[in-house]
Amino acid sequence: AKNESVRSYEGCKNQVKKYIKTDVPLNTINYEWLNYFILFKKSQGTGMPGINTYLRVLRALYKEAQRRTSLNINRENPFTGLIKNVAAAEVVDFDITDFKKLQNYTPKKFTSEKSAKNIKRKIAICLFQFAIGGHDLVDIANLKWKDIQKGRVKFKRYKNRNKPDGGLQINNLLVAEALKIIKNFGTLENERVFGFIPAPDAENYIDYRNNFNRSLREISKDLQFESILKSKSTRYIFRSLGGELLVNDLVIMQLQGHKPQGVTFNYQKNLPTKIIDEYIVKIVNEANLMVV
Repeated sequence: AKNESVRSYEGCKNQVKKYIKTDVPLNTINYEWLNYFILFKKSQGTGMPGINTYLRVLRALYKEAQRRTSLNINRENPFTGLIKNVAAAEVVDFDITDFKKLQNYTPKKFTSEKSAKNIKRKIAICLFQFAIGGHDLVDIANLKWKDIQKGRVKFKRYKNRNKPDGGLQINNLLVAEALKIIKNFGTLENERVFGFIPAPDAENYIDYRNNFNRSLREISKDLQFESILKSKSTRYIFRSLGGELLVNDLVIMQLQGHKPQGVTFNYQKNLPTKIIDEYIVKIVNEANLMVV
């Protein structure tokens, strides 16, 4: 009814149903219940980042229920101390020379022509993610033709869609390599630039993302990369390369749609596009992308 995504709630609901087998009152949720849920998920091979995601969704649901006084939900917070801080992004050990290997990758000998084309297309999307500032696959999937204006790409990150203002707007220069990928793989007949990727809210988007990651994993192994590439890896690679080039943090944060935190930044307006354009060109040129 609020036009907000419910995917996280549906996913969590499915996991809880596997855990409890039959329905139980919300007041059943206490420290002991949650602790056993954590152990249950660990026994299935789920890591703490995934478990924390489920716990946060459950906590949001539980707190909302507490606000409905007619439900008579216990007032204490059973989640206290259970949601642990875990390491943020996984380190991606990716050298700029690896870009050339990725661009020149040849699928295995007995790969069908159709599969080979799909692999090349996935590599192109991965390079496009990097070329526009290291943005998430979901934002590439959600990118519409109306977001391409006068050689620039303008959009708000999908992860911020439920914020009142939708978060910061990305307004990045489309470098020559990015424009070439759009020309070669863009779907003019579709509202979205890359219509072959399911829309983020489509049921099969997760399947596509998993398949995308599987392909990147196989490519990474074939090319003997130090790290396994994933759909979010280009975000880390772009940020790290910018740091190595001593690009100011404010520039990279604006390119990637991150808002600086702290009182002093309340007085900092967005940098002019002529400044951030200079540095996105510098970072992409350092990677020496050669899009075919």
